[in-house]
Amino acid sequence: MKAHFSRDHFLRALSYVERTTARAGALPILSYVLIRARPGKIECIGTNLEVGITATLGARVDEEGSIAVSGKVIHEFLHSIHDDVLELSVKDQKIIIKGKGARTTLLGVDAKDFPIIPTITEGKVCVLRTSDLQKLLQVTHDTMALSDARPELAGAYMKFTQKECIIAATDSFRLVEKKIPAQASRETHVIIPRSAVLEVSRIAGDLEGEIGIFIHEHQVAFVHDSCVCITRVIDGVYPDYTRVIPERPQSKLLVQKGDFEQAVRLGGLFSSRISDILIRAEKEECIIQAKNAERGEVETKIPTTIQGDEFSVSANFRYILDGVRVIDTDALVLEFTSPTSPIVLKPTQEQEGTRYIIMPLRT
Repeated sequence: MKAHFSRDHFLRALSYVERTTARAGALPILSYVLIRARPGKIECIGTNLEVGITATLGARVDEEGSIAVSGKVIHEFLHSIHDDVLELSVKDQKIIIKGKGARTTLLGVDAKDFPIIPTITEGKVCVLRTSDLQKLLQVTHDTMALSDARPELAGAYMKFTQKECIIAATDSFRLVEKKIPAQASRETHVIIPRSAVLEVSRIAGDLEGEIGIFIHEHQVAFVHDSCVCITRVIDGVYPDYTRVIPERPQSKLLVQKGDFEQAVRLGGLFSSRISDILIRAEKEECIIQAKNAERGEVETKIPTTIQGDEFSVSANFRYILDGVRVIDTDALVLEFTSPTSPIVLKPTQEQEGTRYIIMPLRT
């Protein structure tokens, strides 16, 4: 194998796949990255057996071939040199990389030992702009369950219809849902594992153009011209989360996002061990209070507009801050139904399509 390529492009491709490689485990080969030279391009491939990523960069390939090498070592080497163009060659299971001012020889392993990454070429569901996909996935980061006690909650639920793409995630204490206009080839849904959601979100934020979404059997592929991510789906039935979303709120509170976030953050400094703060909505102001037996107490008032009755409700301040972060508008709406019903955070523009639901705390 012999090829010439841009260091920056190769480093970028490695950054997509290197994080997916396993750090430790029963299969040492999973800590390696497969480098494959084909006519006019180089492919960098990494997998942890749940998620597989293939990143492609243009190259002048004099001799085709493939080899697996430590992803961490090659990434750190390339990150430490400054040559614009590099030459890569393979001899006796050793990979040689050289530029004008640096040269290294790394021990590799036979590409035959690397796990096979499946290819999905059928089952195309829809195409999204990379920026839209990144926004969809990003809202779920803090809301997916960290525990595998209920596997279906340890991921994000994606539903495709002829008019929109919907994503939702919940850990039973809070829930997020976001919708964007999209036209799917068929109505379907999947549960995507947490690790895949995080990686695809990270990569999509760095790409431009469009990403095709393919669903076939028990796998999902996100396909871009320069990067493909394929993951297994989580088997199981996602709970009907729409049943917990209040349909007819008793009150709607309109606040400026920045003022509300600052007040909640201040309240969090004086919250108890259950991270509780009290939100009191009055006719012209919102009062946020917190009390801690060891630190003291705090009260913050911010101007507001309320539709409906005044109310007070206790909630976890960390969940509220996570919800505020996924709201894209400068102002937000807080909907209240009853002391035991979920609180709903929404943007002021309905077309933003985001709803963040938090279970109240009982005091």
